[in-house]
Formats: sequence, C-alpha cells, structure tokens
Amino acid sequence: MFFLLLLSLGIQLLQTTAPYKKINTRVLQVPGTDEVELTCQAEGYPLAEVSWPHTNVSANTSHMETSDGLFQVTSVLRLKPLPGRNFSCEFWNANEKELTSAIFDLQGEMEPKVPPTLLLHIIIPFFIIALLVMVVMISLRKQFCQKLYSRKDLNVWSLELR
Repeated sequence: MFFLLLLSLGIQLLQTTAPYKKINTRVLQVPGTDEVELTCQAEGYPLAEVSWPHTNVSANTSHMETSDGLFQVTSVLRLKPLPGRNFSCEFWNANEKELTSAIFDLQGEMEPKVPPTLLLHIIIPFFIIALLVMVVMISLRKQFCQKLYSRKDLNVWSLELR
C-alpha cells in the first residue's frame, strides 16, 4: 500500500548497488585424493551469478545475507588440477552489467605438503633426544658441583688445622 502511494505521488525509490570488487580465493588439497577445492567468496548487492569459465565441472554455489544487507556469495569447485592450467571464477552482476573475476594459479598457490606422519617421525625423536641431552647435562653439572663443594670443604678443614 505504501509503495503504491509513493508511486502515485511520483516519488522515485533509490536503488542501491554494491559491486563485488574483492574476491577472496582459497585453494585446499582434498586429503586422500589428488583433487583440490577452489573457493571464491565475495560480498555485494544485488545477488550475483558465479561461473567458472572453461570447466565442465559443476560448482557448489551458495549465498547468505549479511547484517549490512549485502549478499555473501561462496562458490566451491572441486577438481583434479591439470599441469600448467589456470582456473578462474567470475561474479556477474546482471543489474549493473558488471563482471569481476579472480584467477587461480595452482602452481603458485599449492605448496608441497609434508605428510603429518613424517613430521611426527622427525619431531618426536628430536624432542626425546633433546630431553635426554638436558637430563645428562643436569646430572653431570650436579656431580661436578658436588665434587667442587667437597674439595672446598676439605681445603677449609686443612686450613683450619694448620
């Protein structure tokens, strides 16, 4: 009713937009597979469409409204990376005819991961050896100090007897 009243009075409503300028990206290695998950996330208004050009894999795209009234759009693509190939995600705001994209350089973003078992095989023995060395050093120091104090006591007794 209020909207109709505004229209009949000739008052125009302002339409706001917030561009999807900053696209946050993330690359995750999927454990136990040779696949990666590529994630694009951005905020803007109105709701944008997300596409992954030059891929035939379906993406999982979702959105939620933030407390500011913007849409937080997240799109996740899971695939096997191909050597020398880059991937990109595109946010298309149809109302503004605006396209924003982010490029994934998988060679630059993926770091070789050290298996956790290898870390355990290196770190645990290192700490055990370090602990043993500290115990031996403390024990030797204690013995040395006891010998030193016992000699001082003998020297004091011998000086008193003279």
